[in-house]
Amino acid sequence: MNRFATFLCMTSMIVSGAAVAGTWGTASTVSGIYMFGNSTWVYVKVSTMQNPEGCASGNSFAMLDTSQTRYKDMYALLLSAKAEGSTVSILYDGCSGGGTSGYPKVGGIATPDIW
Repeated sequence: MNRFATFLCMTSMIVSGAAVAGTWGTASTVSGIYMFGNSTWVYVKVSTMQNPEGCASGNSFAMLDTSQTRYKDMYALLLSAKAEGSTVSILYDGCSGGGTSGYPKVGGIATPDIW
C-alpha cells in the first residue's frame, strides 16, 4: 500500500506542480472523512486543523471539492493515509464559500512521512 500512496502523491505533484497556490499545513493524521449523498464536498478532519485563510467556519473541517480534476487521487491518498496511520499535509487554498465564508478548502494533499 505504501508504494501505491507514494505513486499517487508523486503523480499528483508532477502533474499539478506548476499551479500550486495556498498554504501547506503541518503534517497531521487523518482523524475523519465525512461524505453526504446530497453534497459535492467531502469533509476532512485532521489532528491539527489549520485555517490560514481565516475562513468563517474555522478549524473544524477542511473541504475537498469532488469536482476538482484530481479529486479521486486526493481522496485515495486520504483513505490510504487513514488506513495506514500515515500523516498528510493539506494544501489550504481559499474558503469553500468564496472570500472568507465557509470552511478551509483543500487544494492538494501530500504524505510527508512516506517520501
